[in-house]
Amino acid sequence: MTDFVDPETHAELVLADADTLARIRTQVAELEGAYVTRDGRRAYPIRGGVPHFLVESRIDLDPPVEVAS
Repeated sequence: MTDFVDPETHAELVLADADTLARIRTQVAELEGAYVTRDGRRAYPIRGGVPHFLVESRIDLDPPVEVAS
């Protein structure tokens, strides 16, 4: 279980592991880390060690990425 949810949809967010982060980086090159929805459609960036859970900071992923369990 996670402590974080998408602020708009309330979908569960998971910390992207190395493989998931690599898939996200094919769409968004400069990314320190991210929390991503389980469906792989949305990511919230981590910048300076701080997660940004604002709708304005959200990264819509198209195509969605496969999220490791």
